[in-house]
Parts: sequence; structure tokens; C-alpha cells
Amino acid sequence: MNDSASGIVVDIQDLNYHVGDLVILEHVSLRVAQNSFLGVIGPNGAGKTTLLKIILGLVSHYTGTVRVFGRDPRKMGDMRQKIGYLPQQAGFDRTFPANALEVVLMGRYGVIGLGRRPGAEDRRKAMEALERVGAADIAKRQIGRLSGGQQQRVFIARALVNEPDLLIMDEPTVGIDTQTQAAFTELVLELKQMLELTVIMVSHDTGMVATSVDTLACVNRHLHFHGAPGELTQEELEQLYECPVEALFHGDVPHRVVEKH
Repeated sequence: MNDSASGIVVDIQDLNYHVGDLVILEHVSLRVAQNSFLGVIGPNGAGKTTLLKIILGLVSHYTGTVRVFGRDPRKMGDMRQKIGYLPQQAGFDRTFPANALEVVLMGRYGVIGLGRRPGAEDRRKAMEALERVGAADIAKRQIGRLSGGQQQRVFIARALVNEPDLLIMDEPTVGIDTQTQAAFTELVLELKQMLELTVIMVSHDTGMVATSVDTLACVNRHLHFHGAPGELTQEELEQLYECPVEALFHGDVPHRVVEKH
């Protein structure tokens, strides 16, 4: 569970990240509460993935304050195992010669160390992770021969193999059909409840995000909105995407954003 007495897992205050004269993120402040589900949306090139990498400690040269479980993410040490990460899968090599179980075991290398062979305990944890995501029956199948939905279950098992408290996902439903996206989102919600996870997910699909998360963060260099999805207005969406948009609504939350012609 969260080590901070405040119940805040991620605390970002006045975050600024520039590459030369290019502004990637500026004056971003947000907090992610324990056991909450934060969705992050915004246009391409808005800084969403960079924000995740800063939380993960993969980007160092920024100003402002970032704390994950009360620590600087660049100095997490063994605490890094408390974070599970599902990166973008664009360009995945379908000829990669590994089965599903072996892919999940890759998530254990941070614990066992590179160059060391996984032991019985590592294999047990990998199988347990596959069971949690309903993929134990495909453990011996080559990863490249699995459907997009099956692959995503394997990748999320890899992210969960060390039993983290925080799960971070970057565009996890890209390249899979709408029905499979819905099943994946349902799985994430089940895992969040079962494992008492805090979840942060970047997505381009505003409808899927808005109907699933507790809190929404709209990022395009700046943080344009941070709150309950139902509180997001069309004006804020237009500021976020920097163009006139039409928001199609599902209940009280935006379901999809399309550019006006």
C-alpha cells in the first residue's frame, strides 16, 4: 500500500520540462489518490507519455517537485517494484521467439537481476499473474501467435507480476477492436478492485476513459482540466485540442471528441 500517511500515491507540483526551447510540460500540478483510477487524455505530442516517464523516473532533467509513494521517482531503489508499467506496444515484433509465460517472466528481471535465470518462485508468480488476467491457458503459446486482446492480457500480467501498488498504462488499447477494448477495460477495473491498485492510464479514446476512470487529467503542455469526467466542458475540450470540437455525450460525460468541419 501507499507509504504516505496522506493517502496520495503521486504528487506533482509545478512540473516543467523543456527540451531546448521546446516546451513539453509547463506548470503541471496534480495528485493521484491511493486506489483511484486516473485517465490522461490529450492530442498527439501533448506530453502525456513524457508525464508517465517522469512518474516512472525515466526522465530526470525537469523542475518542480514529483513524489511517488513519497519519494523522488529518480531515487526509488527497490521501491520501483511497487510500480507496474504497461508501455505502448506499437511496432511489436510478432516473430519474437518467446511464449506468454516467458514474456511475463521478463517482468521479474528487476527482482532477480539481469543474467540470472528465473527460479521456481519466479515461475510461480508469473503463472499466478497469468491466472489473474484469465490467460493461464495460453502460457505456452508463442506471444506473436496470440490475438491482440490475448497479447494485452499477457502484457498486463507482466506489469503485475511483482504485485505492484501502482499500475501505469500508456495507450493500452491501441490496435485492438472496440469489443476487445471493452473487455480489456473491464479486466482493468476488476484487477483494480481485487488487488487494490492505483491506476494511471493514458488513452486517445475519450469515451472509454470517461466512462471508466474516477478522475480525468487533460494534458496539452499545460494541465487544462483535472477532476471528475462529468465536470469536463466543451470549452475545456476545445482548449485542450486547440481546435473547435464537438463532444458527443454518453450520459453526463464526453463520449468522443471530433473536430468540427
